[in-house]
Amino acid sequence: MPTLSAYGTTRLAYHLVGEGEPLICLPGGPMRASAYLGEMGGLGAARQLVLLDLRGTGDSAEPGDPATYRCDRLVDDVEALREHLGLDRIDLLAHSAGGSSTTWRRCANTSAWTGSTCWPTRRARTWPASCSAPATWTPLTSRAW
Repeated sequence: MPTLSAYGTTRLAYHLVGEGEPLICLPGGPMRASAYLGEMGGLGAARQLVLLDLRGTGDSAEPGDPATYRCDRLVDDVEALREHLGLDRIDLLAHSAGGSSTTWRRCANTSAWTGSTCWPTRRARTWPASCSAPATWTPLTSRAW
């Protein structure tokens, strides 16, 4: 299982499933390990899924400072993963609570995150008043992977 050192030197684990162009996948929860994502219903046949265990979940370490569980710090973890993988740009798929990280990053206008897709949940899609929904927001089923 590969690992990286993220914000505050917390060791984060990620799991690789399939082959092809990387697709970073964030679990819902909150605080749920990525194992339940599995092969994403066969998506691993077309893309290499990079399943991140968020800090304090799955095979990732608990941070020394509980304040780093904040969403903005989790966004930094995804950015650290992007850099660790040596990718200039990433596609990102987030399920449920994982979508809050994509929202925060979209508000920060980081161009390295190219295609955010949030896996539908029962909750309404809402956005902070400080930003609008990204133009790349598409339901999982409408994009050809």
